[in-house]
Amino acid sequence: MTFAHGLKVKSLGILYLILPLGAFCEPDEEQLKKTEIKRRMHVYAAGPMSNFAVAIVIFMIFSLAFMGSVQAHEGVHVLYNIEDSPADTINITAGSVITEINGSAVMNVTMFTSLLQNISINQTVPITYYKDGSYFTKNVTLVSQYHFTNDKNDTNDSFLGVGFNLYVNGYLKALQQPLRYAFPDGLILVYSLPFFSYLIGYNPIVSPFTGGYVIQGPLSFLPTNLFWIIVNALYWIFWINLVVGLFNVLPMIPLDGGFLLSDALRGVIKRVKGSIKEEKREYIVRNITLFISLIILFVVLFPWIIKYF
Repeated sequence: MTFAHGLKVKSLGILYLILPLGAFCEPDEEQLKKTEIKRRMHVYAAGPMSNFAVAIVIFMIFSLAFMGSVQAHEGVHVLYNIEDSPADTINITAGSVITEINGSAVMNVTMFTSLLQNISINQTVPITYYKDGSYFTKNVTLVSQYHFTNDKNDTNDSFLGVGFNLYVNGYLKALQQPLRYAFPDGLILVYSLPFFSYLIGYNPIVSPFTGGYVIQGPLSFLPTNLFWIIVNALYWIFWINLVVGLFNVLPMIPLDGGFLLSDALRGVIKRVKGSIKEEKREYIVRNITLFISLIILFVVLFPWIIKYF
């Protein structure tokens, strides 16, 4: 946009970490100040818009091409196991998918619980589970849940020792169709994954959670590890560009959003009261922009400030 308006450029650069993540352009400030407001706003808007454009394109590739090739494996997905439990002894860990218990198919957690209730304590039964692209069938002896909870009400309950991921399909659909699935929750989930990952581990999908998904379609020829590396790289390129773009449009100086706000105010004041002196107009613009910038800065810093009171 700077070149399009015939402005001089002091420097250009590309930001990258393995893959290009963004770029910067530093125009000649003195020439930029003398440029008419409309053209100057175009220059200021170009940076954030390029970030948003990259974010949208990359996310479409991530969501439609790659995540569209992923399907959750049928069964109940294990979120964690308990150390020294029956599940731990036969290596059912996070990312495993239990598909069958004692000869009966397991499609959901309700079926799993019902089947477990029909198995006696100390009874040995076969369990089939999917893990790392392979099926395993092993015999396991269930124990009393009381040994792990110390709750007398659990004395007669059979216990395997796993916790289940109840949001596998919903999570996958949010990554595939964030604008259609449970809007706006799906979109919020996609944006908040870097923060959410500290609690659960999705990033957006890393081992062991990748073990419960199956890659289908044209991209199934890719090695599984390479597929997930590309998926996570695409997500981070999308997320970084989105966050940089959103931050850059904040209406505070010295961000592009602050300069856009200043020029917008200049244009409004000039149109509403064209007779006002330039010094007076600049005084009004400067104070309004400063006031809004301080409000935005306070909102950004408030979560860190409040914890000290």
